[in-house]
Amino acid sequence: MKEKGTIEDKIKSHYKEHRLLTVKEVAVLLRISHFSVHNLVKRGKLPAVKVMNRLRFDKTSIEQYLKNPKLIDKSPKVLRTIHLDKGQLERLDTLSAKTGVSKAVYIREALDLVLDKYENELKGRQ
Repeated sequence: MKEKGTIEDKIKSHYKEHRLLTVKEVAVLLRISHFSVHNLVKRGKLPAVKVMNRLRFDKTSIEQYLKNPKLIDKSPKVLRTIHLDKGQLERLDTLSAKTGVSKAVYIREALDLVLDKYENELKGRQ
């Protein structure tokens, strides 16, 4: 006789092993913001699929991403001084504390967003 619930147990086990991760879960695993996750997908550095118009990630793909140092941005950073008002700094501190993502990552993302927004102007001046 078959044990009761065996099929249900197999389904649950399969779901746990093969479940697709959300952007938020990937951000936590990689210790980056969700904006960075979207940016990596946009640049083709992180494979994702869309499920009902939302990005989802295969856990093994994320593990491979972490194991492959060529995929991770290790380019040297240039130290620059930036000036933030008190409100910006407080909000940035709070965000960083809540997410565990460094303030520098958020600042670089903000700069990327501005540069992307004005990309046509940058092309026109070259």
